[in-house]
Amino acid sequence: MRDYLAAHHDATSPLLNGLRACLDGDWAEGIEQLGRWEPHHALAQAMKAQFEAEALIKTGRAAEALAKLRAADQAGTFTGVAVSLASALLQHAVHSCTSNRLAAGQEALAVAVRARNDRRIWHGDSAEAAVLAVQAAVLSGDLSTAWKLTQPEPEGEAQPQEAADTRMREQTALVAAMTGRQQEAEQLLADMTNAFAQAHVRTVIAESSLADDSTTSEVKGLWLRVWEAADSEGEQLTAAAGLAAAGADLPDLSHLWADFPDLVAEIELLARALRGSAGDELAVLRANVTQSPVIVVKLAERSHRGGNVVMAAETLSGCSAIVRRFSSRLSAGCPVPGLHGRPGVRSAGRRGRARVVPQ
Repeated sequence: MRDYLAAHHDATSPLLNGLRACLDGDWAEGIEQLGRWEPHHALAQAMKAQFEAEALIKTGRAAEALAKLRAADQAGTFTGVAVSLASALLQHAVHSCTSNRLAAGQEALAVAVRARNDRRIWHGDSAEAAVLAVQAAVLSGDLSTAWKLTQPEPEGEAQPQEAADTRMREQTALVAAMTGRQQEAEQLLADMTNAFAQAHVRTVIAESSLADDSTTSEVKGLWLRVWEAADSEGEQLTAAAGLAAAGADLPDLSHLWADFPDLVAEIELLARALRGSAGDELAVLRANVTQSPVIVVKLAERSHRGGNVVMAAETLSGCSAIVRRFSSRLSAGCPVPGLHGRPGVRSAGRRGRARVVPQ
């Protein structure tokens, strides 16, 4: 793309100028230039909507991007628009701290399934849409549907080529680990080549099988490996959330603040609440219990391990509204399922070795 644009650097086309600006990270200029482009057929109009939506998301105008994508292909002709919409909805759901998160996840699931079915008709890349559907189901907290989407008939609804796709197999391994299907997850691990996906699945498997406090340091070490394998911002957020939930020191997240302020704030709050000393840990958790659903769950876990089953039950019951509102965030250490490798998520530009920042 850059080679083509370089060869046409004198072009006055607003499309080329808009693409050049976006590739250079000048999203505002990209939006302005693309706004001047007047496509003359439906396919070009759909492409314009996708380019503009990408730039709008990058400038924090997610609502405008979603509206543009929803309006771009109401007849359902262009599955690329549907895939872009599902991806944008997932990003919006992850970034959001509102009650709309669940609705966005459910809409993404419906849109992705529709795109998957449409692509099956003409033997297109239905696996791309199917993977988004799995991610949307996980974000919505519907792990049974997520598992069904990964499995071929008769157990599930994936077509053979979708279930065998490398992208889908990574999602299948993660959902297997999250749902306690340890044997299936470990079998899929053997064939995985993505370092981040391997480390993430291996850590979720370990978390489900290591139940007592004596394994805390092992879990922290596994999440640190997930962080070290992360290349994209989405992967780093997933790893940071896992480190926070394990009570580990956080790496430097300052480079994520601009694009993910609410999510980074919640991760750092969780890390502070869970990193107290043995004597004051419960007090710290209780002081922050209204701030995060994960703190609610962690407080209940510690009360239960301490033999106070009544306190554990009362904690969960008293904060049930918080848990319902935010339950999809940070589930199984996975606040941004599948954002790694998705269009619209920048590379972090570095491996991000863990440089611990005092909290």
